[in-house]
Amino acid sequence: MEIRLGDWLSQGWQTIKNNLPVFAVAALLTGIAVIIVQRIMIAVLPLPSDISAGIASIVVNLISAPCVCGLYIMAFQQMRGRPPTFADFTSGFSRYGNAVVAAVVVALIAGIPATIITHILMPSSAEAMAAARGGQVGVGLLVAMAKAMSLTMICQWLVGSVTFFVLPAIADSNTDAFTAIQRSVNMALRNLPMMLVLTLVLGLLAGVGVLVCCVGALVTIPWVLAAQACAYRDIFGVSSLGIPPGTAAPKPPSGYQPPASTVPPPASVQPTPPAPPTPPPAPLPPQTPPAPTPPQPPVEEPSDSFVTGPPPPTAVPPPEVTEGPDEPKP
Repeated sequence: MEIRLGDWLSQGWQTIKNNLPVFAVAALLTGIAVIIVQRIMIAVLPLPSDISAGIASIVVNLISAPCVCGLYIMAFQQMRGRPPTFADFTSGFSRYGNAVVAAVVVALIAGIPATIITHILMPSSAEAMAAARGGQVGVGLLVAMAKAMSLTMICQWLVGSVTFFVLPAIADSNTDAFTAIQRSVNMALRNLPMMLVLTLVLGLLAGVGVLVCCVGALVTIPWVLAAQACAYRDIFGVSSLGIPPGTAAPKPPSGYQPPASTVPPPASVQPTPPAPPTPPPAPLPPQTPPAPTPPQPPVEEPSDSFVTGPPPPTAVPPPEVTEGPDEPKP
């Protein structure tokens, strides 16, 4: 599996730039819904703050997973050449069951080791507060916190790398949650080092947007999700839209020269001499004019009657009588 980080980032930006306001509004609604659910869970659960935050990070997937699927669907529609709409965003909830199950399973896989590491390396919140009031916060506590946070982030990084294609697969064709997880893990393990680099770069890009007063996240988060959608398209294809894998071929780098051909050049061919001119046709011998035909006697036309004999007498017209002058009467 080839990882084309630069191409996917470029294609992801091309996907969202012409409809950035629509993508930004969808990302804003997702962020507001996530924050509301997370605050409610932390306030309601009668547990220590770190445990409540861990549970809230899992429960928040009930709303974040279908919203993220909607953002992927918007990116897929833009790849097809149709501007995304708010209806595309809400269509992510048509994948609600598989999206939520997959997101919760992934969150548990990443969250359980992180919680265990945190409780092993860090003191309880009560002990930390007591030490802070007594001015006993020392280097040991800071080191323990740094170790716990680092190991937690590493767990989430590893899990996020191997489950990189889970939600895009569900957004594409509503794939079963466990089938999507299995396909993503199998594909990511083919080139795990580069998948780790890809996940790290996209995560840093999204984090930079959050640091810029959270306003930059309205641009960077849709950008990251669109780049992720481009990676899924090139590797798996988008079956729901009839887009085959590898639709967007990678662009050659600047200054790229095609490799020299290994096929030996053909042997030199001697030019064919021109054909000799065709001789003119031989003159035909003079032809003797035909002898004149002697005149033929006229042929009498046959009579219409088949009876032979002398011809019928010719009728003689009566003599014309000429009247003289009138004679006097006696």
